[in-house]
Amino acid sequence: MKGLLIDPVARTAWARPGLTAGEYTRAAAAHGLATPFGDTASVGIGGLTLGGGIGWLVRKHGLTIDALLAVEVVTADGRQVTASPDSHPDLFCPAAMRRRRLRRSRQPGRRTDRSRR
Repeated sequence: MKGLLIDPVARTAWARPGLTAGEYTRAAAAHGLATPFGDTASVGIGGLTLGGGIGWLVRKHGLTIDALLAVEVVTADGRQVTASPDSHPDLFCPAAMRRRRLRRSRQPGRRTDRSRR
């Protein structure tokens, strides 16, 4: 299932499941591109991205999920659709909501645990 298509002119990439951050990073670097990934090359980019993606470039370029333009999903009825803010936003929304939660939880002075003192 692994696969990667990079468009250096548009500065975008379409990554298939199973690709690791290291594989993606090496391929993107060959085109002079970078994505704000974590610091572990063996991590799968799907989980890394949907988990937020904190890495060396986060302060300058944001979280990995901030660079997410679209996702390809299979619906409950078996249809394969590409979801983005403009196409099937209801399916793209969970990723965007995760991004907002991550941003809120990392605001200075904001408690991230739910325990009471």
